[in-house]
Amino acid sequence: MKLLEIQNNMLEIAIMFDKFCTEHNLEYSICGGSLIGAVRHKGFVPWDDDFDVVMPRDDYNRFLKCWKEDNRFALIKVGDHNYYKPATPAKVYMKGTRVAEINELANGMPEFCPYGIFLDIFPVDEYPDNFLGNFCNKYIGKLVLAKSMSQFHLKNKGVIFRNLVKLLRLVPEKLVNSIRDAAINYVKQKASTTSKTFIGYGVETPFTNLKIDKSAMWPAKQEFVINDYIFKGPQSAETYLTCRYGNYMSLPPESMRFQHIVKVKHIDE
Repeated sequence: MKLLEIQNNMLEIAIMFDKFCTEHNLEYSICGGSLIGAVRHKGFVPWDDDFDVVMPRDDYNRFLKCWKEDNRFALIKVGDHNYYKPATPAKVYMKGTRVAEINELANGMPEFCPYGIFLDIFPVDEYPDNFLGNFCNKYIGKLVLAKSMSQFHLKNKGVIFRNLVKLLRLVPEKLVNSIRDAAINYVKQKASTTSKTFIGYGVETPFTNLKIDKSAMWPAKQEFVINDYIFKGPQSAETYLTCRYGNYMSLPPESMRFQHIVKVKHIDE
């Protein structure tokens, strides 16, 4: 399947998601490469083959509860059978497709993921800007990801990293999940009682390069155009993008311009 076709399918999912959130009064914002595409290209980044959105934690939880599967789109999330991608806690994907992503087979993962052409959904948390808040932001998601990856041989990774991750096979998954849940609860409760907070990616994700004021993120503004459709984005896209990418208007080196999806297959389901 050609890149343009993948992007068109992702756009279709994203438009459905936007309408679903409007119908159910859920807040969201495009983010990551999708936001760069809207700001820099008024569409997709030319080589990009994913679509990213974030939701405030409470809206994310409500979305998971009120989502209803139909004959075209399905939801897969952390905790579902065979889902091993905790770095992206939830995805909405197009039924009847499955994708193979770069380097995964070489690291011992299945050739095709248990989902198809997708939309990535990330919660964001409001963290207390103290030692424990920053610790939760920086390290809990890395622990969760490493535990999930420890089931694979990871031969494409460095020896030290691979052996450190393998040690986590000895740690019960229930313990890691309990640490994750305790951290999420701590962050939520503490942020509600302190004046100094910041917005970052969800506790369970490994992404630590977002630390901005809540007012720069929410409420989202519906003014970001991707292929003629207007999506919601951060209150200050400049603040978000500068925090994550620095000079986001400059193109990355050609070595960094590549697709993550290497194959798409169609299945009956």
